Amino acid sequence: MEIPLYGPSTSRDTVGLVVDFFTNPISYATHNPADGITVYAEIIRRMGDRGNYSDTIDAILYESADSYSQLRLLYLQNRRFELGQTDQANEIDPFELNTEGF
Repeated sequence: MEIPLYGPSTSRDTVGLVVDFFTNPISYATHNPADGITVYAEIIRRMGDRGNYSDTIDAILYESADSYSQLRLLYLQNRRFELGQTDQANEIDPFELNTEGF
């Protein structure tokens, strides 16, 4: 799922983000105005990433037969890596076609 101004996320991460937002008491504390600079720095960093990886992104978008499934697969693989799940035998792809007929 794509969250506006946040980026791609899974449904589990989205629920966790909402719960964390409402249950984290530190988020209600008064913030220093200089803390907002990190948001702008992150935006600039991500824009630089797009430039650095433009060849790879263009190859995914324009040279693959199904760019959406290719991008989804890359995102899910990266997310599993971030979570420390390296065993691919336990992976279940909810978008995989069922060829067994049930």
